[in-house]
Amino acid sequence: MPEGSCVVVVTTDAAYRSKENFHNPLPFRPERWLDDRDPVFDNGKREVFQPFLLGPKSCIGKPRVFPVKA
Repeated sequence: MPEGSCVVVVTTDAAYRSKENFHNPLPFRPERWLDDRDPVFDNGKREVFQPFLLGPKSCIGKPRVFPVKA
C-alpha cells in the first residue's frame, strides 16, 4: 500500500443490528426478507444487507446461491 494511503474498514454487523435499519433486528427472523411479509417489517432498510459484497475477495459461494429458486 502506498505511503499516505487511507484505509477505511466498515463493519456491516453494526448496520445489520441497528434499530434504525430494522425492526427488532437481533432475533433471527428470515421472514423479514420475503416479499409477502408481516407489515411490521415494511419499513426495514433491506438494501443495507449485502452478504456477498463486491470485488476479488467477495463470497465464493455467491454463484451457488443465486441459482436456487424458492
